[in-house]
Amino acid sequence: MSTSLQTHFYFKDQDIHSINLDTFLACEKSLRNILLHIAKAIDVKIELEISVPQEGGYISDTLIKIRDKRYTQTEALVIIPTLFLIAQSILSDDPELKDRHKAVQYLELSRSINTGELTLEEALSIYKKLDVDAICVPKSMVVLKKQCSNFYQSLEQNGKVSKVSNSILVNKKPQDEDKHTVHKPEFKNYIKSDEKIERIDPNAEIEIIAPVIKKSNYKWRGIYDERYINFSLSDKDFKSDVYKSLYSFETGSRLYAELKIKSIADDDGNLKDVEYEVLQVYEYYQPSTQERIKTHAGRKRDAEEMFNTPQQEALQLTME
Repeated sequence: MSTSLQTHFYFKDQDIHSINLDTFLACEKSLRNILLHIAKAIDVKIELEISVPQEGGYISDTLIKIRDKRYTQTEALVIIPTLFLIAQSILSDDPELKDRHKAVQYLELSRSINTGELTLEEALSIYKKLDVDAICVPKSMVVLKKQCSNFYQSLEQNGKVSKVSNSILVNKKPQDEDKHTVHKPEFKNYIKSDEKIERIDPNAEIEIIAPVIKKSNYKWRGIYDERYINFSLSDKDFKSDVYKSLYSFETGSRLYAELKIKSIADDDGNLKDVEYEVLQVYEYYQPSTQERIKTHAGRKRDAEEMFNTPQQEALQLTME
């Protein structure tokens, strides 16, 4: 059984039989990145192929081959349509993947097509092995939305394409009667500005290269995780102490802090860190004395941790 995802670019003029190469390659790259990211998220190694174009506008059929020894050919019958289904959802009616019952419906369809090769129970058992929820986490969705945006941005700039559809084929026959079609006026709905995703490193170690010792809008510069970063500092107590010259900075000075990191997805689907903000400074390391000095935030955190020990909690319950 062969399964593919057919992308059909409909042209305004039926006599047109060509598409701008940059537009086509940009769309194919976005689709490639979407499928590879989905496969990586659910931990399946795949190889992508593309079939020869057909008549009727420009029709591109993308095929997946499982290159993962952990999965059998029978399991591939479920994995491949699941990957296509999620990609189809990203590119058409369900960018948030909320309508996940479709996956189960499609598995039942696959079961009937395979004429007994898989029971529905067997198909569901294979499906449950895939960590589909991993695709819906913010980090993954930022990458997928970026690729979806790139796909439609390329088409929006092309005057020939009037609409595009993505239809799942099994043995070269469409299985979704209601094709997932997006018309040109709707392209703009999928084109998004770069969405940032935040994460927190509660125990960041930053070597200070250039501190900001006077009130200004300048950012600090340091080394974090073996790379140079510019970061803002939101810890008002620590900044006040710095302005009062209560801390001196020298080669090797370090901050032990809570660091907020904002990332965006680049055009290749990789997350790139673009903004850094130190929320709280807990300790300052002074190389000349080799001391780690507690700050206001550090002492406060220690007090809170001490209060939240099992002994203190038991004492609090006794008092109540």
